[in-house]
Amino acid sequence: MIQSNFLVLLAAAAVPMIMGMLWYSPLLFANVWMKEANITVGEMKPAKFALILSTAFLFSLMIANTLQFVVIHQMSLPSIVFGLPKAEQEAFLTSTMQKYGHQFRTFKHGALHGFIFTLFTVLPLIAMHCLYEKKSVKYVLIHLGYWAVSLTLMGGIICQWT
Repeated sequence: MIQSNFLVLLAAAAVPMIMGMLWYSPLLFANVWMKEANITVGEMKPAKFALILSTAFLFSLMIANTLQFVVIHQMSLPSIVFGLPKAEQEAFLTSTMQKYGHQFRTFKHGALHGFIFTLFTVLPLIAMHCLYEKKSVKYVLIHLGYWAVSLTLMGGIICQWT
């Protein structure tokens, strides 16, 4: 049976933090994003920056933990035999993992599922809020792009190395 690898989840959780520093920097989309969000550089200096970063990392870790069940098909196997006698569960899981435990365990496969997760989960969440807040399509695309890159990389890392 596959166990969660906390070090891999920590590494994957760092991805949105690193991507955020790049994506929302003047090198990439900071100026366009601030214009679309109607905020100034002065408003970007948070008073409790350490609290914001640590909370954001905790949320990234929660995302990484959830994403492992999306990108690694074998993580869901125990749910198939839940409620059966323990010996029967163990026999099924052992034989299935010996036969198929290595299937679809590549960076490419995890990246694909991370991207699909972005399109079918993150896009609707962002877009629904932006519709009610009357934000522009450009604003949606900036955030969607950030999450597409972040979750694609996270999915690849988790699938390859867990």
